[in-house]
Amino acid sequence: MAPTASPEQAAEPRQLEGLDPLRELVISLMEAARREVLLFSTDLQPQLYNQAPFLEALRRFAVNNRRARIRILVEDLERIVKLPHRLLELANQLPSFFEVRRVAEEDAGHEQCYLLVDRRGYLLLPSKDSRSGEACAHCPRQGRLLGAEFMELWDRAAPDPNLRRLVL
Repeated sequence: MAPTASPEQAAEPRQLEGLDPLRELVISLMEAARREVLLFSTDLQPQLYNQAPFLEALRRFAVNNRRARIRILVEDLERIVKLPHRLLELANQLPSFFEVRRVAEEDAGHEQCYLLVDRRGYLLLPSKDSRSGEACAHCPRQGRLLGAEFMELWDRAAPDPNLRRLVL
């Protein structure tokens, strides 16, 4: 009997429960990244994205791929500014790979947060504090939909002076 595919290997969306599986998944997605990482998060969810293994995988993605592109959209700057976030420190160290913008005022209030890799692999959380979410390593259709949504938000977003001080 063949082993059951893990959520990271699945070609269909799967539900993940618990912080540890979510952390493992974001690392797995980063290790599979080849071109682009899109992160939409209200507050950069420190429980997932301020963790050393994720940050190291993101660093490797950037430095091992000169065409790597990492775009980050944030909303809740107050929380980010109050708590130092190593993801922003990494963006400061590798500014040619990172772009960080604040969501436009008219787009504020999104509940969902997501990490999208190469517009095919993703983790979709119903809210910033969720400890469960939908994940897929190879779902190009859903990846394209999330990517299109992200780019619409990105086009209306702008660099924020508070982020600029943190990132640049």
